Amino acid sequence: MKTVLLHRIDGAIEKAANERSQGKKLFLQNCGIAPASYYRWRDAMKRGGRWEIPGWLLDLLKHHCAVNLAELFSDLASLPWAGWPHRGKVVIIVGAEDGPAHPLSFRRLAERDARAAMLLIDELHGSVSDRFRVEIVVVSPAVRNDLARTRSWLRGHLREAACVAAIGSPLVNPVVDILADDYLFGGSQPPYRFRWPIEIHNSFLSDPRADPNQIGILKTETGELFIQADPVTRIAAAAARATEPLSCRDAAILAVDQRRARVEDPERARGERFELPIIILAMGVAAAGTEAAIRVLFEQASRVDHLLRSLRPEGFFFQPIVVASRKPPGTVVDDIEIISAEFFEQEERDLQA
Repeated sequence: MKTVLLHRIDGAIEKAANERSQGKKLFLQNCGIAPASYYRWRDAMKRGGRWEIPGWLLDLLKHHCAVNLAELFSDLASLPWAGWPHRGKVVIIVGAEDGPAHPLSFRRLAERDARAAMLLIDELHGSVSDRFRVEIVVVSPAVRNDLARTRSWLRGHLREAACVAAIGSPLVNPVVDILADDYLFGGSQPPYRFRWPIEIHNSFLSDPRADPNQIGILKTETGELFIQADPVTRIAAAAARATEPLSCRDAAILAVDQRRARVEDPERARGERFELPIIILAMGVAAAGTEAAIRVLFEQASRVDHLLRSLRPEGFFFQPIVVASRKPPGTVVDDIEIISAEFFEQEERDLQA
């Protein structure tokens, strides 16, 4: 919750400053607040300090930023992580670095996904503090070769955890395919799939047709590639020649399921059922997509809450994200800065089948 509030407060100040055509520091000064005081408070909160909003900040938000203080806190109780049980276990599953030899580096993707997993842990510590404990599990793309055993192993985690978060695309983390196929969609087709530069067999969330020049997210029903991403290899080649920062396109899919459905366990006594935990999938296409999906989960909490409430079935969404990033010249391919990440905008009736 702390992370979400900090983002909202910072966004309100920045919006008010922009409306007055002022920089944030100048805006604070004109409101009688030393910028250093605000940044010291914000940094202390980020470091885990005791949560407290000083009077001068409340006055700033109410009288200079036109913020309704009640609305500032209004929807936090309905966010996905708000309902986790005290001391519940969060299982974070990330992909390993190994994989078949091809131009797209599994190592690079796995490193970015590991960074996204650490961001998730940091954000959770700021939001639900001591209310959970984390277990990190690393899986290899090779587990796709023994799906029966992988499904059995995964059910064990689903029975015990308050939340299971699978980080990374089907390219490096086959668990996202199993979670989506078996539990999120239950035999139905997903509205969106990934297209990769190489073929991935037995991937529920991937288009069987590979195209090294046309990667991104497509609509399952029509096959239309409606969000395109720049391949990592193309980014690396262009950056090697660049003298200015390089703009990059990326894409991701974020899924949150807090329906807590009861499902059968085929390995237990006939008819025995268990309640699913909250399930989160954060899946990127290129270098920055997965991390961007985790950022959206926390930084756009109001939008996340709206999707969980408004789409059908209620308590579940599976949505594409458009990501813009920038790579400085003369750096390794992983040194990519996320500029923006937003849910793909279209009519809500079309967002989810």
